Amino acid sequence: SVVSIVVSVCVLVLALVWLVVGVAGLIGRLPRNRYFGVRTDSTMASAEVFTLANRIAAPGALGAALILFAGDSMNTRTPRLPRIAYSAALPVSPEV
Repeated sequence: SVVSIVVSVCVLVLALVWLVVGVAGLIGRLPRNRYFGVRTDSTMASAEVFTLANRIAAPGALGAALILFAGDSMNTRTPRLPRIAYSAALPVSPEV
């Protein structure tokens, strides 16, 4: 359906963003900015601390990208997956 395609595209774009941020943080090429990376008072005060913090956080960002890519691939192969995943998160059992 159209909704499934839109969700898949949004998840794919989000996965790509996490991938780029993770790789850039890992290799130390993520510039200080107000949108991406670890943004605390101490990391924003120093470029060296910002780079170090993002190198430490990069594996988590790459893991998030991997999970999103995996979820997107499952969504495009099984159209019922979002309903099943959503139902599994509910405290009550879904209608069959």
